[in-house]
Amino acid sequence: MLSSVWRHSTRWFVTGLLVGSMVAGIMLIPPALLVGLVVSDGVRLWLAAILVLPLLGADLIGWGGKLPQNRRVVPQSLQIAGRISGPFQFGFEMGTGVRTFVPTALPLALVLAVIAWSPGAGTCLLAAAGFGAGRAVLVPVRSVRPELWDDRLATAKRLFSLPLVAGFGACFGVMVATGTTGS
Repeated sequence: MLSSVWRHSTRWFVTGLLVGSMVAGIMLIPPALLVGLVVSDGVRLWLAAILVLPLLGADLIGWGGKLPQNRRVVPQSLQIAGRISGPFQFGFEMGTGVRTFVPTALPLALVLAVIAWSPGAGTCLLAAAGFGAGRAVLVPVRSVRPELWDDRLATAKRLFSLPLVAGFGACFGVMVATGTTGS
């Protein structure tokens, strides 16, 4: 995420990131509502598990496959767009997922889980806000020494993946045991 586009204007980059994440959350509402209307609660729960568990498992074992992402270089027009519009647009594009590098399947798992499991608009918006806030927190943390952060993340990726997969499994188990759905 370190880029000359936002390095000197993190406030506008983070604002764009949060706005972009919320736009992405709004875009999740129609498919989530459609799935909620068409698919029964029990089937939605299993659908979420079938879609999400393989992605989490792939992260856990360090699957080296390609994830859908936009790996283009930041265009020159964004780099010279100005101290406000350039960082805001770059953050917005990263927040929506239009321009991003995806080293993990977790954002895809989140999108699939929200669409398959929860037909509520509130859940879509909360998931988007959490995603945007998580990325926004990383900006100042990672920008101090990005090479050190990247090395440590690569080393600890399996360590982070195990609790996430276990947590999803535990939540799924509770949902199945109690018959809880996202609605």
